[in-house]
Amino acid sequence: MDVRKSLNILIKLVVFSIIAVICSNSTAHASSSSHQIIISKAENELAYIKNGQFEAKFPVGTGRTPSLTPEGRFQVVSKIKEPYYRRGRIPGGSPNNPLGARWLGLSVPGTGGAIYGIHGNNNPSSIGKYVSAGCIRMHNEDVIWLFNQVPMGTEVLIVSNNWSHFPLVANNNINYIDTPIYVNNEQLNINYNDHPFVEAGTTMVSLRSLFENIDAHFNWDNQLQQVSVKIDSLEFSICTIEDKILADRIDTELKMPHSRFVDDRVYVPLRAICELIGGSVNWSEDTIEVTF
Repeated sequence: MDVRKSLNILIKLVVFSIIAVICSNSTAHASSSSHQIIISKAENELAYIKNGQFEAKFPVGTGRTPSLTPEGRFQVVSKIKEPYYRRGRIPGGSPNNPLGARWLGLSVPGTGGAIYGIHGNNNPSSIGKYVSAGCIRMHNEDVIWLFNQVPMGTEVLIVSNNWSHFPLVANNNINYIDTPIYVNNEQLNINYNDHPFVEAGTTMVSLRSLFENIDAHFNWDNQLQQVSVKIDSLEFSICTIEDKILADRIDTELKMPHSRFVDDRVYVPLRAICELIGGSVNWSEDTIEVTF
């Protein structure tokens, strides 16, 4: 009887531990997904986004040559206070430690978060310049602040583009729309990365989120910087470099503001794109109705 009770208690403890781990991982994922770091090598600046809203921007130092600082989407996989500098065998916290006060390791393949990272430094004059062996340098006070904000798993996007491709960062006075948007009577399911906004009086929407409810097909041409869209028998392309809509072999100038990128997504003026394909847009106090 005592053995059976002990076994039952052990089973309950194991089950409880598994549930706790699952819940902990789910919470961490939900938390990290609301944070994003964007690093522009063209600007040598780092932007911090939280819940789809611009929070802060800092100067950084990046690789001495363009290839040294890797580009792409990574995650924060390690967080270290006062990191030890292995190459020079310099202890953490030392004033001559080039890693500075904090280390945020990145998930660059094959590195385990130990080679490429966002870190402080011991040479403030290097910030804003192309000076590193591949890491992203920050002022110590800046990296300490960032370290305290972002959880493990936070997405880090490193690009060679300037901030004109990220209006959320380039113009943090953009007005974001909370009004529900309906396409053919179905509400768009918009996550924080696809948030529509108003710029210069024009409503800008993510092309993909606008058309995904009506079985549109997309194809991105990286060389031409052009996205092609096919909806039933209708086909058109949007050239993001020349700010033109190409449809039926006719070049149609987009109304300003032009199409643009926001975190790898093509945004277009809502009314211009809808009128091009024979749709209509109606605004009310509570909703935006789009009909095709």
